[in-house]
Amino acid sequence: MTREEISARFEAVEARGETRFVELGGKLDYLTDILIGDHGIFAQMKSLKADSLAQANALKAEMNSLRAESRADNRATRWTIAITLITSIMAASALILSVQANLLSAFQAGQTAASSAHAPR
Repeated sequence: MTREEISARFEAVEARGETRFVELGGKLDYLTDILIGDHGIFAQMKSLKADSLAQANALKAEMNSLRAESRADNRATRWTIAITLITSIMAASALILSVQANLLSAFQAGQTAASSAHAPR
């Protein structure tokens, strides 16, 4: 082998190495665009994170709204229970007083009937 052939081989090897290096650089640029470009994975993840946070905040606001409606509904239910309890106590008291009054009337009527039955004729 002559010096020119060896030199030509070295230049060919160097040219192939540079070609591979340029190809590798292009692949790295493409990978970089995929990862951190405008529409890359990291940008999409950031967008998904923002969307998730917005949905979580909307859900939290809706839960607070439902909680407020539930409290108002519970307040109305408490008033209904209190009014029903008071009315039931008044009805039970009226029933007891009515039964006692009827028993007293029956007892007095029985006393009057018994005294007239034992009276001399």
